[in-house]
Amino acid sequence: MLRILLLIVLILLAGCTTQDEPRVVQPTSSEVVAFVAVHMETASDEHSLAYQETYWPAVVELVELADSYGYSLTLKFTPQWGMYIAQDPEKLAVVHQWQAEGHEIGLHHHGYSHVNWDGYTAVASHATDDEYLGDIEEMYANVSILSSTGIITLAAMTDEETDWPADKGILYETEGIPGVNDEADCCFVSSPEPSNIAGVTQLQSMPYATQRGGGLTLPEIIQAISTLEEGQYIGLTLNDIGFSENREQVVKLFDAFKKQNVAVKTVSDILSA
Repeated sequence: MLRILLLIVLILLAGCTTQDEPRVVQPTSSEVVAFVAVHMETASDEHSLAYQETYWPAVVELVELADSYGYSLTLKFTPQWGMYIAQDPEKLAVVHQWQAEGHEIGLHHHGYSHVNWDGYTAVASHATDDEYLGDIEEMYANVSILSSTGIITLAAMTDEETDWPADKGILYETEGIPGVNDEADCCFVSSPEPSNIAGVTQLQSMPYATQRGGGLTLPEIIQAISTLEEGQYIGLTLNDIGFSENREQVVKLFDAFKKQNVAVKTVSDILSA
């Protein structure tokens, strides 16, 4: 009788959760894979690199945090970030080392339609704008220098109908930030599908702890883990300023992934498999 009572108590204790921590349920699939794309942003003054100077330490800390969990991040840089890092050989060596250790270097472009245009465009009529900095060739060059191979295979951008670097061999794309692609902002669980760009494959994502609004909550992410079907992937977007101001939320996310044995891989690793 005593053994039965003890068994009942253990069962009841096992079912208890706190309101502060969402209940973690076991995934239905034997392998759950997510990608975490980190957007390096452009400030309102695209001529200045002060934003990059401010948030470079946060980017370094985020990569170190991911390394401590064994996670590979998809790091997407605007041209301003490329210029900022390339002017310091030590910083450039750090980014090349990140790539060597399994993190991905990608392109992040704020086109002319974006509230914080990065100053680069293929549209000739925009070249007379005071904010204009260069064409798409220059934009790509400023980011591709961050890759030790000089090649970028992933992009996430607005104005892709005019500004896509069509001759650069980019194979993969991520979509889904609210306000940029309204059709995709419902979906952070997706399967590989053709992009609007010929020959490019895409996955979708939604923001988490980015300070931009419309982001996911940790319980929503955990629920998705439990219902993921074969061939589906979880896609999340972090950003530099968001991590700087919400570090603990990212730690909780990574802890939940570790508890659920979620593999965090780069977009190119997922789509090239």
